[in-house]
Amino acid sequence: MNEYLGGRERRYVKVNDKERNDTKMATLYELRLAIDRSSKEEYTKEEILEFLDTVAAKDQK
Repeated sequence: MNEYLGGRERRYVKVNDKERNDTKMATLYELRLAIDRSSKEEYTKEEILEFLDTVAAKDQK
């Protein structure tokens, strides 16, 4: 299925539940690795959000 968006086309891909779960688990693992690389034992809300933003940005590439 495609959708025309004023000069560009957006394509939709059907993803099954297993693929969706695999992607979720991989993203959680990337987050775990990012936190594990740090020597800190406690994190502020802002630091956790920064970790989440870092993982989300990697997924956008």
